[in-house]
Amino acid sequence: MKRAILEMNGSFLNFMFIQNEDYHVKVEHGLPSDAKFCACHYDHMRHVFQLIYESEEFDDILEGWPMPVLGDIVGTYVACRGIEEKVLIPPYEE
Repeated sequence: MKRAILEMNGSFLNFMFIQNEDYHVKVEHGLPSDAKFCACHYDHMRHVFQLIYESEEFDDILEGWPMPVLGDIVGTYVACRGIEEKVLIPPYEE
């Protein structure tokens, strides 16, 4: 099985919905082009959405081993008012 997890902080979604602005997201260094979405889980203890993807570019996972977490997804977020900022998708913060 060649799967990996992309974690997204729940506050990222909250920010997008609460700010009352239109945001456009361009992912510059993201998932492989053959990545297929498999599932989404919400970890309420860590306040993190876990998006599970499958791709031939991911390492094969041995049975019983945890899926790796992708940590280098980079995107550019542009608000309609013209502010542009390059950031990592926010990681989980304690």
